[in-house]
Amino acid sequence: HSLLQQLGREVVCEQSLDEPGKRQFLVDASEIYDVLVDNTGTGAFLGISLDISKINEWFLNERSFGGMHNLMFLKLYKSSLSKEDQTELHLPGRLDYLPRKLRLLHWDAYPVPSMPLSFRAEFLVVLNLRESKLEKLWEGIQPLRSLTHMDLSMSENLKEIPDLSKAVNIEELCLSHCTSLVMLPSSVKNLQKLVVLDMEYCSNLESFPTNIDLESLTILNLDKCSHLKEFPEVSSNIGFISLSETAIEEVPETISSWPCLAALDMSGCKNLKKFPCLPKTIEWLDLSRTGIEEVPLRVEDLFRLNKLLMNSCMKLRSISSGICRLEHMETLDFLGCKNVVSFPVEIFESSRFCHNLVMEMRNIQNPDLPRPFYFRSNYIDIVPDCIARHCKLPFLNSSGSVSSNIEKSFA
Repeated sequence: HSLLQQLGREVVCEQSLDEPGKRQFLVDASEIYDVLVDNTGTGAFLGISLDISKINEWFLNERSFGGMHNLMFLKLYKSSLSKEDQTELHLPGRLDYLPRKLRLLHWDAYPVPSMPLSFRAEFLVVLNLRESKLEKLWEGIQPLRSLTHMDLSMSENLKEIPDLSKAVNIEELCLSHCTSLVMLPSSVKNLQKLVVLDMEYCSNLESFPTNIDLESLTILNLDKCSHLKEFPEVSSNIGFISLSETAIEEVPETISSWPCLAALDMSGCKNLKKFPCLPKTIEWLDLSRTGIEEVPLRVEDLFRLNKLLMNSCMKLRSISSGICRLEHMETLDFLGCKNVVSFPVEIFESSRFCHNLVMEMRNIQNPDLPRPFYFRSNYIDIVPDCIARHCKLPFLNSSGSVSSNIEKSFA
C-alpha cells in the first residue's frame, strides 16, 4: 500500500514539474501551501489531498480556491490528534468560494461559521467537516441527490441542520458531539436510504422528529443525549438502538413487535423503571444503572439473548428464573445489584455461564449463602454448599471448591 502511494506521488509530481498550479492532483504539502496562499490554482486541478497536521501555520484568503472551478476532490485532513501537531490557520473574514463540481469535501476543523453563500452541492457525494467551526451549513434547500455520507461530528458550535429533503440517497449521517444542536429537522423523514444515524453526545438535543418511518435505518445512536425524554419513533425495522444516559422514562409497548431489533442499550437511564416485553430477535440488552425493578417480562422467550447487563440496578429486587432457560446466554452481569433478595440457584447449573456470570447482593434471603454475596465465575475459590449441589461448572470438584488457578472472590 505504501509503495503504491509513493508511486502515485511520483507520477503526480512528474506533471508540470515547474508549475504545481497546473497539475491535476496535488499531494505535496509545501506545494499545496504555495498554491493556496498565492492563489495560483487553475482549472486544471481535479484533486487536493493535504495532511494539515504537518503544517504548523498556514494562510488562506477568501478566494484561495477561486481558480479551481473543476476541482472534484478536496481533502484537508488531520492524521494526528496530538496537541503538538495542531495547525494554526489564518483566514481573514470568510470563505467566498468552493468549487461547484466537488464530489468529495473533507475538511477537518473547517474554520468558518458557514459555507460560502455561492456554494452549490449538486455533485457532492461525501461531506466530512469534523471538528468544524460551523454554526450552520447553508440557507434554504440544496440539491443533494448525490450525497451519500455527511459527517459533522464534533462541530460543537453547530446549532442547526439544514433542510435535507433533497438528500434522498444519503446512507450515513454522523452528528456526534454536536453539543449545541437542539433538534433535527423534520425533513429527515425523507431520507429513505439512511442506514446509520449517529448523534452520540448531542447533549442539548431535546426532541427527535416524530413518525419517522425509515425502513432502511439500521443503527441509531443517541447515547448521552441527556435532555432527550421521549423514546424515538423510528421504523420497526431497526436493528440497533443505543440510548444510554438519556432522560427517557418509558419504552413503548410496540417494541415487542419489532422484527429486526438485535441490540438495545439503555444503560444509565435512571428514570426508566419498567420495561415491556421485547421481540424474540433481541441478542444484546444493557439496562445497567437504570431504575428497573424487575428483569424484563417473559425473558425466557428471548431465545437469542446472549448478553444481559443489569449491573448497579439498585431497585432490582428479584431475578426471574426464566433466565435459566436461555440456551444462548453467554454473559450475565448483576454486579452492584445490592438490593436483590432472591435469585434462581438453578442459574449455576449450566456451564454456559462459567466465564461471564457476575453477581453482588447484600440482602440475599437464602440461609445457605453468605451475606454479602459476591460471585464472579472463573474467579472463585470457595463455593457455598447450596451452589455446589446445583453446579455443573467444569472447574468444580466434588468438595465444592474450585481448581487452584481460580482466585478467591467471596467476601
